[in-house]
Amino acid sequence: MREFGKGRSRKAFLGGRYQSANENQKIDSNNNALRRVKIQSSTRILGPASVLAIEVGFHTEYPKADENDAVIAHLLAHEKRWRRAVGKEAQVGEFLGRRDNWRRVSETWPDPDLSDGELVIELATRLTDYITALEPVRRGRGT
Repeated sequence: MREFGKGRSRKAFLGGRYQSANENQKIDSNNNALRRVKIQSSTRILGPASVLAIEVGFHTEYPKADENDAVIAHLLAHEKRWRRAVGKEAQVGEFLGRRDNWRRVSETWPDPDLSDGELVIELATRLTDYITALEPVRRGRGT
């Protein structure tokens, strides 16, 4: 397994309820933020279209920036509980993309070798790191 943060960037997103595939997810009216786990790749994450990046981490996607800022503020207030598991690679800030009001705790892997058979395992492992570290803290917020 490769060292995190060197020559790769990973992005996974957390939020919402995580259930088994056979359980139906119900998002209540207080949790319409579309926060979810995902791994995303895009040429627009880091810059010019010639550069591909994968982002692994957490996104908060409420329609209003102040709601997203509150989620991130809560995570930052309890950073000692999750930082060691997530590592220094994770950056906290504005969403990398088109939405100015969304926020993130994520890392990017620029120009990954998509032919590498271990890439998907690394992504899944890193996504698990984010889920197990951030989700208990996020749930403690009461949303």
